[in-house]
Amino acid sequence: MIAEQTPASEFCVEPDAAADEWLRRRPGGEPVVIAFSVARCCGGTKLCDVRVRIGVARNARTTYTRIGQVGGRDLLLDSRIAAMMPRRVPITVRGVARRRLELDLSGEDWARLLYA
Repeated sequence: MIAEQTPASEFCVEPDAAADEWLRRRPGGEPVVIAFSVARCCGGTKLCDVRVRIGVARNARTTYTRIGQVGGRDLLLDSRIAAMMPRRVPITVRGVARRRLELDLSGEDWARLLYA
């Protein structure tokens, strides 16, 4: 589900050359999604994760906010983290055997996003 709760103009999406090339090699119109997940561990510990992926799950109960475009595709952000997300959104490609899109945030930005 896509909801426009945060104006896209508040975010500055900055894909680097590697991210643009990665997306160019994967044609299709599916959006790029910055997804957030929370899991509880054995002692009640809260584990948070933020991932960049292609496409929205058909049974997704989460709402997403369109915050811009990357590689000609809509960039959607999980609405639960919109307030904690830095307004500068750098996207790059990481990984050795399995390269994928990633956020290129500072340690301080990651802390604010995952531990707030």
